[in-house]
Amino acid sequence: MTEFLLAAAGFILLTVAVGLLRILGGPGNVDRTMAAQLLGTGGIAALLLVAAATGVRGAEDVALGLALSRCLRLGRLREQRRPTGKRRSGMSVAIDIFTVVAICAGAVFFLAGTVGLLRFPDSFTRLHALTKADNLGLGLIVLGLLPQADGLLGALKLVAVWVLVQLASATVAQLIAHALRRAKGHRT
Repeated sequence: MTEFLLAAAGFILLTVAVGLLRILGGPGNVDRTMAAQLLGTGGIAALLLVAAATGVRGAEDVALGLALSRCLRLGRLREQRRPTGKRRSGMSVAIDIFTVVAICAGAVFFLAGTVGLLRFPDSFTRLHALTKADNLGLGLIVLGLLPQADGLLGALKLVAVWVLVQLASATVAQLIAHALRRAKGHRT
């Protein structure tokens, strides 16, 4: 499971890196803002996956802090590892399969969001693709990590990270869409 979680984190970071091409070559500030949004969500998802794989304590707290920091920055937009060697039960295998499926599905949404950010013809459709990566991608990754969490507190932290990212992402999407509507004839 550790290798899978690390591979999923690497895949998400790779899709985010490809999405950052939009920052370098984006036609405007709106596209650059959307790419930065993908960077934040993908970074949080990768941090949660690496923490689950390595058993680093406190990584959920860091992700929670990043998500909270994202929420607080919105004002500016207006301007334990599992023991090895033990025999695994059938339920443990089923939980691991659920984790793999959910994280893979989340990674697919991050890939789709990145492809949409790079390929869709106008800012509104690129924004639509980005919100899928934020909402479904991170949501499925958190859902996959919930059975692996160390107790109720760890699970609540994961859910809190997801909720805070949802609040920030929804607000950012509304602000971007509002800015696009105010710009006359802006369809790039």
